[in-house]
Amino acid sequence: MEARAQLLEAYFKGRTDVYALQKADGSYGTIRRPLTPEVLLKHCQGEHTVALYLLLPSNKVTLGVLDIDTKEETVRVWVNKLLEISGNLGLRPLLEPSGKKGYHIWYLFKCEVEAALVRHLLVRLSTMASATSSVTIRPEVFPKQTSGVELGNHIKLPLGIHREVGKRTTFIDPASWQPRPDWGIKTVKAAPVVSEAQLKEILAKIAASTGAGPPAGRRGRPKHKGMLLCYPKMEQGVAEGGRDAVMFRLGVHYWDQGYTASQALEKLTAVNAKNHPPLDLKVIQQKIEQAYKGRYGFGCNEPAIAQFCDSNCPIYRRRNQAGFGLDPKDWQQDEGPPVDGPDYRPHSIKIINSDPPYFEVSIEDFTLIVDYEQMKSLAKFKTQYFIKRRRVFLVPMKQVEWDQHIDNLLAQSEKEHAPDYTTQWSQNIGMLYEWLRDTPAGDSYENVREGCPLLENGKWYFRGQDAILQLKNRYRLATAPEELWSRYIRLVGGNTTRRKTEQGEELDLWWVPRYPKGLELEEPTLDLEN
Repeated sequence: MEARAQLLEAYFKGRTDVYALQKADGSYGTIRRPLTPEVLLKHCQGEHTVALYLLLPSNKVTLGVLDIDTKEETVRVWVNKLLEISGNLGLRPLLEPSGKKGYHIWYLFKCEVEAALVRHLLVRLSTMASATSSVTIRPEVFPKQTSGVELGNHIKLPLGIHREVGKRTTFIDPASWQPRPDWGIKTVKAAPVVSEAQLKEILAKIAASTGAGPPAGRRGRPKHKGMLLCYPKMEQGVAEGGRDAVMFRLGVHYWDQGYTASQALEKLTAVNAKNHPPLDLKVIQQKIEQAYKGRYGFGCNEPAIAQFCDSNCPIYRRRNQAGFGLDPKDWQQDEGPPVDGPDYRPHSIKIINSDPPYFEVSIEDFTLIVDYEQMKSLAKFKTQYFIKRRRVFLVPMKQVEWDQHIDNLLAQSEKEHAPDYTTQWSQNIGMLYEWLRDTPAGDSYENVREGCPLLENGKWYFRGQDAILQLKNRYRLATAPEELWSRYIRLVGGNTTRRKTEQGEELDLWWVPRYPKGLELEEPTLDLEN
């Protein structure tokens, strides 16, 4: 076997029962087959490009990667500082251009180590590099997940060809920023690999030099010394309607204060016992796992959190001086009873004839105007209610119950307030359906994976990224995935689904009815079902 393929097999290890292959447009498809030496050999020979799933079923990894998605000259300053910090700690990461733009920085470990420790290390190193150089970079950190997922995210293996731009990648020398000889094989073999015990020692050194506790969050905020003023109030327990948000933000605060995940779980379990009623222990465990991914702030403007705000809090003072944020006194000015019972559930919805459509949601004597996403998401609806009324919306419903309630009201509303489909909205929907009917239809989900829509049982099946690309190329209509989904796909009766190709690859697809709900389109001249 070729030396490059042997190198990948020996040093770049992840899941071996599944991998991903890069497509011509740079996207990836999951291949649920063994990652064999032959697959790696074809990767090195340029026949295909493999991406590796790092997170093992044991929630451990043997690799960590920082993905920098820019190639500006200032990046080199940051990378050099990162490599200097890493070298001082006994680490020697490997630098590789990602192919299209930016760089991958690889950290190798001697054996399987806890994914949470690796992520903790890389986030901390990134923060230190930004703090001690003139450049702030926020790279993607792999592994992105540390537990609780089937596969997690994948990362493209080195020494292959980026299919979209046709460039082959190799390891480079940061001193010259030029490719290393022999593909960097000698450099990889000479790089010191770190054991889990050494990793913990390195983290201890970092904590001792920078102050104990986990790394700063994704926005680069500093670690806060001591508990914020709102958190002792939260730790007294909360009633139903605010428990999820409060428990999660408490977890984030424990993370910020340097507690280990097990210590935080113990503290949050004790707080949960004071809730009315307590959440299930499994939910508390999930809150800690999510909070300890290290990507979240304190949620000061969330309605469930803002009610605990204190004007003496340093975060409140900083935000208020900056001209935004909510004064704790504001939400107390409305002297009406709190919205906390079944009588305060929305009782009617009126559809506003606009582009895009908006919705008047009536609660008691108050009407709130929101868009579709704000109406369907209980959390977003609570935020909008709080912003407009300065009162906390504590309706005793979960998201599933809220969905059902809103759908029932919408069904009643549509009979009385039909939307006007003669707007720009209908033109854009027409463009989507024109693409679906004019594109040669596929006859299998394998064709859908290649970009062809499939008409089956009265529904069009397609990938969201294909629809976005075609709307942009055909009609110069630029739309984000969430906009296309919420403003168009859902409102014509569409949804998501998962289908398998003949090779067993799973596809996440969108579908819409063959004829959109409430909109007249010309009948296609060809029978696309035959």
